[in-house]
This record gives sequence, C-alpha cells and structure tokens, in this order.
Amino acid sequence: MNMTETVSDSVAPPDMFGDPNPLLPDGSPNAYFGQVYFEAQIEKDNRYWKDEWLRAMLSHEFDLGKYFGRHRIAGLWEKQEGNFQRNSFMNAWTLPGGIGPYNATPDNARNRVYYRHYLINTGHINDWRVGNDPVRTGVGLTYEDPALGTLTSDFVQNRKFDDTREIDSIMIAGQSYFWDDRIIATFGIREDDFFNSSPPHFRNSVNNWRDQINYDAPRITELSGERTETYGLVFHATEEISFSANKATNAGLSAFAERDIFGRPGEQGQAVPVPAGESEDISIMFDLLDGRLFIKGTLYETSAQKESSFISWNDTNVIAAVNNIYSNLAEGDPDAVPPIAPFITETVRDNQETLAEVGTTSNSSEGWEISATANITENWRLTVNASEIDSTIANTFSEFTPWWNGPTGKPFFAQFDQNFVLPNEGPFPDGTTLGQAIALTESGATSVQARAGQTSPGQRHHKFNLFTKYTFTEGALKDLSLGGGARYRSGATWIQTTSLGQQEFNGMTIFDFVAGYRCEIFGIPVDLQLNVRNLLDKDDFSVVRLSNFENASGGYDIAKYVHTPGRDIRLKARFRF
Repeated sequence: MNMTETVSDSVAPPDMFGDPNPLLPDGSPNAYFGQVYFEAQIEKDNRYWKDEWLRAMLSHEFDLGKYFGRHRIAGLWEKQEGNFQRNSFMNAWTLPGGIGPYNATPDNARNRVYYRHYLINTGHINDWRVGNDPVRTGVGLTYEDPALGTLTSDFVQNRKFDDTREIDSIMIAGQSYFWDDRIIATFGIREDDFFNSSPPHFRNSVNNWRDQINYDAPRITELSGERTETYGLVFHATEEISFSANKATNAGLSAFAERDIFGRPGEQGQAVPVPAGESEDISIMFDLLDGRLFIKGTLYETSAQKESSFISWNDTNVIAAVNNIYSNLAEGDPDAVPPIAPFITETVRDNQETLAEVGTTSNSSEGWEISATANITENWRLTVNASEIDSTIANTFSEFTPWWNGPTGKPFFAQFDQNFVLPNEGPFPDGTTLGQAIALTESGATSVQARAGQTSPGQRHHKFNLFTKYTFTEGALKDLSLGGGARYRSGATWIQTTSLGQQEFNGMTIFDFVAGYRCEIFGIPVDLQLNVRNLLDKDDFSVVRLSNFENASGGYDIAKYVHTPGRDIRLKARFRF
C-alpha cells in the first residue's frame, strides 16, 4: 500500500501581471507598486493506494532430443484487487463551519486565496521559477471584510474519489531451443478480465463541500478476455552475429483508471477505457573482439489505441472552459449594475457540469535505435546510444464531440443570454461573453482533434547518450571509479494552428558526473557513489510550444517551456553484510 500527501501551487495561467496600486486597501503605501508578479493558488492532495495480489505459478522443462529441441513452459494465475482514494482541497476564505463567504460553493474562485510572487530579481531566471513555498501552510490566515467580519483561510474539499479495481489474469509462456541453441523461440499469451468501479462524488448539504460519494451509481468498466500476445525469435547466425524479431499485442488497465473522460450525451463522465497496442521490432547484434565490443541495432513500429492522458491544449483548456461556463451560469454577476441573477441553480450545475479530467488519444510510431558497449580495457568502459522516433496521431479527444452536441453541452448553453459577460473569465480572455466562450470552447476542442494525421506533440525525435567509466584496480586509487557522460535531446515538436504549422524547438545537452569508491567502515563493506546531474549547472530552457495568437509585434509568445533542472548532487552508501 502507498499513501502520499502533496501541497503545491495549483495550475495557473503563465500570465504576468503588474501591480498598479500605489496604496494598499488600508491606505498604507504599497511596497510592490509598479512591480510585476505571477499569481497562483494552493491545492492539497491526499492520495492512498492499496493493492493486493494472489498469484500461483507452475513451470516445467523437458528435452525432446536433437531434432525436436529443448523446451520450457510456464503458467500463471493471478488475482489483483486495488483501491484508490483521493481527497483534494482548495485553499479558500471561509466563514465558521467552512461556509463560502462570496459564493455558495466554498471552493469557487471567488472564495479562493490567491498568492502572489513578485519578481524582485528579474535578471535571474530562478526568480521566474515559481514553485511551492513551504511557508504557505494555507491555514489560519485572517481577512477583515467590512460586511462579513473576520474570514479565515482553510482548505475546503473539492474532490473525493474511492475507486476499486479487480484484474483476473491467466497466462502461459514458453521458450524453445533448437539446433544446439542457435535458434530460440519464445511466446506468451495472457488473458485479463478487468473490473473498474469509479463512483461519482457530490456535495453535502451542510457546507457544500464535495466530500460525499454516490456508491449506488458508479461508473463501471468491465471487460473480459482482453488478450496480450507476444512472439519472438532469436537466431545466432555465428558466434559474433545474431538476429532477433518480436511481435506483441497488449491490453491493460489505464494508469488514469481513477479519473473520468467525457460521458455519453447528457452524462457527466465515465471511466476511462482499457488501452490496447501493438508492436513489432527486428534487431541485429554483433558480439566482437572476444566480447569487448557489443553493438545492437533495432527497427521498430508501435501503435496504441485509446490511451488516456492529460490533453495538451493549444490555447483554450476545453475541460476547464466547460466547467467555467457552468460556474458563471450558476453565479450570475452580483457585482453588475443592476445585479445579474444566476441562470441555473447549483443543483443543476452539480448534476450537469462535466467530471472529465483526461482525454484519449490513439497514435502510431516508428523509429530506430543503435547502442554500443565497449570494454576498451579491463578498467575502462564506454557506452553509446542513439535513437530516432516519429510518432503520428490517429485520433484524439474524440469522446468530447458527442457530449458537446448532447443536452448538457452546447445546446444547453445556447438557451441563455449570449451577450452575458463572464465575470469569472477563467481560461477565457477578460471580457468574454457567453457566446464567445461557447465558440472558444468548440474551437479549442476542434483544434486538438485536428491533430489527427499529424505528428504527436511534445515528442523529441532524436536522442543521444554517451557515458564512460574508469575503475582503478591498483595503486593508491584502487577501488575508485570515475565516470561521466552527456545526454542530448532534440527539440520538442508542436503543431501550431496558425500558418506556422509544425514546429520543432531547441534541443538540450546535459553533462553528468559519477564517482564510486568501495571501502570498509568498521569492518563492514560499503559502496559509496556520488552522482552529479547537470554537472555544469547549465541554466537553459527548451521551448515546448507557442501561443496560437499573434502578439502586438506580429510574433508568437512562448506558451510553455521546460527549464533544465539545476545541478543535483547525491551521495549514496550501500552496506553489504
């Protein structure tokens, strides 16, 4: 079993703001007047996993002689039961009893506590890397509201999961040796029965926290006879040259099994499907110079169907957009003159807004990989690896359109005042009307679905690794080893919906260092190892995608980038008894 608790800044738009206020609300001078800042929120997650396995295995080996070969066969039966629980909380201002002061939904954006990070040293990139501040406990802050009195900050629950799964598996596998073991054939066949139950969560009637679960109406994925098959063949043509080929199909419960995708028309959500895939590869291997040089080259093709993942949006987060529209319809605009009453009740909102968190994608890829290991001397080893991959999307986010065209999607939104300006713009630009929000949501989904037939976003086509290690076996440095290497990744790909089309951004090269020493401490054998990643502390970033909207200068802003991790130094000790 495993349990984790995380407290982190929630995902926020990468927008930079400027503070235009010379005075604070109490009339005192604002020390940050004119400075720029990022603003985010804090979310706390408690996650608990429990998995139990029951397994039985049986194997047998027999020899049928020179002509019919030597064989090894094995069987397995396994039952796996698992439970996943998750309780998520948003940091918010509350009244006694955890009631939301500004909106009936306590975790609503109007109630949340927002934290600012001012850029004090704009010339240093570390000041731009806004991570979680451990000082931000999020609990016990106070705020004096003239009308409501003292408000206190706390964490209010906005998600609750209690999912279960069962997997019953049976497998048979075999390995056969022919022609003095020069030909080796392998096979494996496995069948799985999947049962995954994900009951929906809802709000209680006391403080409106989403901390209740409807066990009577779970979303269930139940499949029988999902088959995984693998077949392989190795041929040792000579002592130095060998060939191999493999073919496999697979099916397995998604890593996102506890999440939801868009449901059928009129439904909030449903459990993610079981993904499936196929792969084929052929390899040639050289074992040269009496085992001092080993080289392997591989060509491969793969395909994956209905894989669940967080969608990479072009500009509009469609899932957040849908729920933002529901949120605005349930709130109206009490600050407008005159105030605009809610268009729907909180009950309607809870019953209809989507629970979807992920989407599904199918893709295929092909590529090659070459690796070599050279024992230059007894003390000195060198390894090299190079690879290329080209992945293409077959379809993505296809489950959205049927839901969007259903009774709780676009037709439902279209019946209200299309000129209503959303006071809580969320993923939309400031001043967006309901009609514009509907169009932006549909456009955002369409742009993601339009990736079908194009290269998979985020992939890095080329990789190259070089590593070497030298171990001293005599003299004053005996039992000391020193090594290091370089890791190169080409730039990430991204499909711009503008005239820019497909983009491939800048790559990155990182250097590492490793040292080891074998000794004794108090008579106990100890292996010490020092690992230094990013040895040169390279301060660089790799662009992942651009905005699809032109900026004032006619170019495109960076929407997302990956920063090189800073120098990471770790010393490990392993005691041997």
